[in-house]
Amino acid sequence: MCGIVGVVGKPARDIILNGLTNLEYRGYDSAGIYLNDLNGNEYLTKAVGRISNLKEKLTPDEQGLVGIGHTRWATHGKPTVDNAHPHFDETKRFYLVHNGVIENYAELKEKYLQGVKFHSNTDTEVVVQLISKIAREKNLDGFSAFKKALKLVKGSYAFLLVDNTEPEHVFIAKNKSPMMLGLGDGFNIIASDAISVLDQTKTFVDLQDGDVGDITKDSYTIETVDGKKVERKPHVLDIDPNAASKGTYEFYMLKEIDEQPSVMRKISQTYFDENDDVKVDPKIIDSISKADRIYIYAAGTSYHAGLVGKTMLEHYTGIPTEVGLASEAGYHFPHWQSAQPPEPPDTVPPAGNEAHADILFRPSPASGDPSESHHSAYPASSSDILRRLTPYLSESLSPQAACGPRSDSYRYHLPPEYARQALRSSACNDLPHECWSGKSG
Repeated sequence: MCGIVGVVGKPARDIILNGLTNLEYRGYDSAGIYLNDLNGNEYLTKAVGRISNLKEKLTPDEQGLVGIGHTRWATHGKPTVDNAHPHFDETKRFYLVHNGVIENYAELKEKYLQGVKFHSNTDTEVVVQLISKIAREKNLDGFSAFKKALKLVKGSYAFLLVDNTEPEHVFIAKNKSPMMLGLGDGFNIIASDAISVLDQTKTFVDLQDGDVGDITKDSYTIETVDGKKVERKPHVLDIDPNAASKGTYEFYMLKEIDEQPSVMRKISQTYFDENDDVKVDPKIIDSISKADRIYIYAAGTSYHAGLVGKTMLEHYTGIPTEVGLASEAGYHFPHWQSAQPPEPPDTVPPAGNEAHADILFRPSPASGDPSESHHSAYPASSSDILRRLTPYLSESLSPQAACGPRSDSYRYHLPPEYARQALRSSACNDLPHECWSGKSG
């Protein structure tokens, strides 16, 4: 994941470089920094490889009270200096860093930016060129042009934008990519992760998807792309800044392994009371008890922790739990079970000696049905099964208890088409079942 740090109102160079270094362990292939001293001087420096390569290219004169920096993990174009962030428009008025993926960058380039000279192969440059074109053609200030461009952009992003005609501002936007605003005394900081700038402030504002902001050294304004003001309250993070560093360890993984005992102690202190009873927010328990499915989305090591959590949640709650990669959630989020039951077939089939399909469901032990056995760790009671199947049953097609090959089961006797519709429906596809065809009589 790309790392982002921006500063307004304080010597920015070292803060940005240190912040990006704190995020270094997440992986990247190039880095860059834009600085503006608010006296008409601006500096753009980019390098392939480690942040140390970027530091070596910077001269002592390259300083600024406003700056944005970025570590890149290549998605569009090879790791090169031209493809590294920050990117700029053809007039060199706007400078932009970006974490995320712009899904419609090719369409934007084809539709709006014919004849524009590009310096990179990235989706990010398309956005900064688009902002510039809108500002010129509509004679808009930077923030207004930024918001108009965002209405055309599809995808995930955390944007930091500087307009050198009003360099005391940093414009921001967030959608599906992480970004936080850090508040200081006479300065403000924007970062993709709070741990990168904990040495500067512990007061942060959590930004939400759809937020657009205008940040100066003394103030911040958050709104929607349509200009509606949004209130985001600050909070204090009580975290040791050293938690973000490797300390004396050669690798972060070694540090994390050695930290496991202290992590377990903190978990115990948080979730067990003085009597060693588990304490969990009742709202969480209530929400889980009402759910018919639980979804866990995570990445990396957290994804594997989610797989462990799936086993535990299903064991203790009896609720089906699915684990997915967070990077895919924005593109293929699961369909929630509809509260409205599916429409029944148009015609009611005749009873009697007709072809049929039998569906055998196993209810859960919590239901009070004849299923208090080791076979029945499933999240459906007979009444729940019947509720879900009601649209597919008629008076002549009622359930028959304990008539299947297992005594802990319920058989539903349906015509084949009804059975197919039932099993394909979102209302029933999570129920463990067996199905076979035959003749009734």
